[in-house]
Amino acid sequence: MSSITISQELSDQPQKSAQGHESGSNLDDTLSHDERTESWTDRMRRIRRSATCQLIILGFLFFLGPGMFCAMNGLGGGGLKDSGPANTANVAVYATFAVVGFVSGPVVNKIGFRASLAMGGVGYSLYASSLLSYKLDSNSGFLISAGILSGIFSSLLWTSQGAMLISYTLPESRGRYISLVWGLFNLGAGLGSLLVFVLSVDSHEGGISVAMFVVFISLMFCCALGAVLICSPEKVLASNGGNGAPVAGNTWASAFRGLAYCLRTHTRIVTLFPMFFVSNFYYAYIFNDMNLRVFNIRTRALNNALFWMMEIPGSFILGVLLDQKSLARSARARLGFCLVLTLTVAIWAGGYVWQRRYSLATTSSPSFTTVDLSDSEYAGPVVLFMCYGFYDAVWQTFILWYAALTYSYMFPYLPYMLRLLGAIGDGSKVSAEFAGFYKGIQAAGAAVAFRTNMLQNESLTDLIVSWSMLLAALVFAGPVILFRIKH
Repeated sequence: MSSITISQELSDQPQKSAQGHESGSNLDDTLSHDERTESWTDRMRRIRRSATCQLIILGFLFFLGPGMFCAMNGLGGGGLKDSGPANTANVAVYATFAVVGFVSGPVVNKIGFRASLAMGGVGYSLYASSLLSYKLDSNSGFLISAGILSGIFSSLLWTSQGAMLISYTLPESRGRYISLVWGLFNLGAGLGSLLVFVLSVDSHEGGISVAMFVVFISLMFCCALGAVLICSPEKVLASNGGNGAPVAGNTWASAFRGLAYCLRTHTRIVTLFPMFFVSNFYYAYIFNDMNLRVFNIRTRALNNALFWMMEIPGSFILGVLLDQKSLARSARARLGFCLVLTLTVAIWAGGYVWQRRYSLATTSSPSFTTVDLSDSEYAGPVVLFMCYGFYDAVWQTFILWYAALTYSYMFPYLPYMLRLLGAIGDGSKVSAEFAGFYKGIQAAGAAVAFRTNMLQNESLTDLIVSWSMLLAALVFAGPVILFRIKH
């Protein structure tokens, strides 16, 4: 059994049944007999080739790779005392990602899921290694080159993730599988931050230690090593009864033709462009301006852990609300829009009030003492960090839900809130190339944000810019969401 694929096993079962069982036995009886007689090794191999097991493995790879990347970035400055080096690396990562996302599909087709995920793990470990190198000897060249490679490799990793989630699941079960992968990814970011907190609980320094960098690099590289457990698509028995299929290939020419078709025939998607652009834009403010400048390392680690942990309930709560079939689609859209708008005003207004206490002159003064979790003034910002994490999940979730209504299509390259793909139908003729364009807009927004953050603007200015862009994006999309969506 170990020398043939699962699909071949199923096709051979009727013959086996006719030879070794009574004529009245069915396929289920034969499979049950095979499962009783197969060896432990064959059983483990069969389980590993199942779609469910492959997606669980994928979730743990994202726990180790992207999860640890977010844990490092969320500390502010990538774990360093200064945000400049990490900003440089992030600009390289996101700018490259914005370009490569257009044509990552055919590359994944050529090299396969296993190699693509392994390269993603290598890319993230290179990113962390470049920050450690800069901490030790200020190696700027390695910082930029590692950022570029990480942008290329991580685009392949995210494309493979989307392709596996689409190929190995049915629409009615896709949401559960995507929730699993998404939850493990955020759990990795949260636990990675808690690990920093535990190891630096007695530290009041501005950055993480060399040993902690080594831990992050090792965990990220385990993502690359763990990719060996990923099977080729033709050997995986998907939940739809067939074998997994690789993501559709495309070229630069087909990507832009598909994009032109989307923009020409589905003009409503233009209203989402500002929401796409700003969806990662405010990370630079939260992680660098707020977390890095004001708090010491152990408090930054705790803030980061709470931020990522709150993503999980945020996504779940809004997802349940938007999936309420007792409400008309238009009612759910309006309810979701009003909730997002309310949270945008309330949470960022609270952040504005808090941020006014800490100007750039204050936090950069030699006499300034960073806030510690034991300080009485920490009660307010810890709640604020939790609210920001919850808000981030709500914002990303609502974007994808609205995109699902607009297109009724599966987006293979989306890095955030892929859980909502279960609500997106399979019958639309909209080109898949648009998904890469979505990722390009989002990555471009992140690249711009980290580049402007290098200018060392006032933290309050960065907050106002992020808050204004969020409100402007909602105003731009509001008329369509409130008045054009039908039941």
